[in-house]
Order: sequence, then structure tokens, then C-alpha cells
Amino acid sequence: MTARITDTGEYQLFRDTNGHQVLKLDGTQLLLVQGPQGEVMASRETDFEPDQLLDSGEFKFIEFDEEDGEDHRLLLQRSGDFRVVLFVEGLPQGPDDEVLCRFSEEVVGLDEVDTYVRSLRAAAIDGRERLSTNDPVEAVRHHFRSLDFPAEKTMLLDHAHRRRAAEETIAVLDRLEDRNYDSLRDVVAAAARLERIDELGVDEASVDELIELIEAMEPAELHELREYERRFGRRDDVLEAIERQLGES
Repeated sequence: MTARITDTGEYQLFRDTNGHQVLKLDGTQLLLVQGPQGEVMASRETDFEPDQLLDSGEFKFIEFDEEDGEDHRLLLQRSGDFRVVLFVEGLPQGPDDEVLCRFSEEVVGLDEVDTYVRSLRAAAIDGRERLSTNDPVEAVRHHFRSLDFPAEKTMLLDHAHRRRAAEETIAVLDRLEDRNYDSLRDVVAAAARLERIDELGVDEASVDELIELIEAMEPAELHELREYERRFGRRDDVLEAIERQLGES
């Protein structure tokens, strides 16, 4: 069964003498280090010098099946609720294992855990149905629901690989413009525009056919087509037509 509580116990969250946070789950100690782009990497820690106890209480770990493509959840009890920590690949299993995690803004009431698990289970089932359609745009929407934005293209690709996204989804992301994406909606819209480029048969169209299509395109589509042509087509006449249209829009 997907979305199930697989571990419970007591936790302590410390700050060590190096300024890092260390999360102790019963006998397991996790060093939490923030990366250059705001991501948090968790790894096993066997030796640390605690400087300050930040929090403590009960924890619950909620695990998903691999095919769900969902982030596992670690619930950490506070005074009147649970805070939620997302783990893309589960908890680190060995001394050299390092996993991506994120402290979410989600809050779960102390008496709402069962309801929360049921809602996660329903979302996972819905996600499986979306992924079963083999629609790359729906897959993009599903895989990046829990990602913090804004996010650069490299972060999108890294997240998708960690979520074991399908090759078709990775291919769509690889073709996206190399820029910063403000929101999930921004990424989904860019993926949908690429899908439209595919539907228009850009790769098979002649230069004259493309120039005719360009005259009817919206600016966002023109930007995506320009990036696509620069990277894959490299047809000067097409690029010049795009620039003319952008200048007139």
C-alpha cells in the first residue's frame, strides 16, 4: 500500500558547533547541510558536538512506493502540530549516502495524521493515473509539485533524475530554455509550448512553412521556438523571421 507510516519514534534537532543542524531520529543521526542553491543535503553523522537543542518530540516517517514518484515525508512534532520534511529518495542508508531534503511549509495537526496520510494516498493514486497517460506535460506537473521555486533548469533536471522520471520527461526538460523558472506554472507552460512545437512538426517543416507559422505565434511560443532553433535547428532564415516577429509584437 502506498503512503504508509513505516517508522515512528523520538527525535532531537540540534545545532552543532560548526553551525550545521543535526537531526537525531532515535539512534540515527543526520547532518543537514544547506547547499549553494538553497537545497538541503542530509547524510549520516556519527560524531558531532552539539551546541544547542533546537527542538524535540515525536517523529513519524511516511513512505511511498517508488512508482508513485512522490517525496517521502518526515513529520516532526512541535508544540501543537507536526512540521513536514520532504525526502526525495528516503532517508540516507549508509555513511556515504547523501539525499536531498526540504523543510516544507506544510503543517499537520497532532490529531490529523491519519487524514493527512489518506490524502497523500489519494494524491499518489491520482499521480499514478497522470503518469500512466504517458503525457510528458502531465508528468512535469506531477514531479515538480513539491519543488521550491524559483528554480534553474539544472535544478529541474536534477530533481527529475532524483525522482526517477521517465526518459520522455527528461527529454522535455532537456529541451527547455536555459533560464530561471518562477513557478510550477511557468515550467508546465514551457513544456506545453514545446509540445505544441512538436505538434506543429517543426523538425519536418520547411523554412517557408515555419515562417508562415511564426507569423501566427504568441511571443512566449516565439521565445521557445527561438531557443529550440538555436540549439537544434540552427536555420538562419527561421531565426531571422522569429526576431522580426518579436520586434513587431
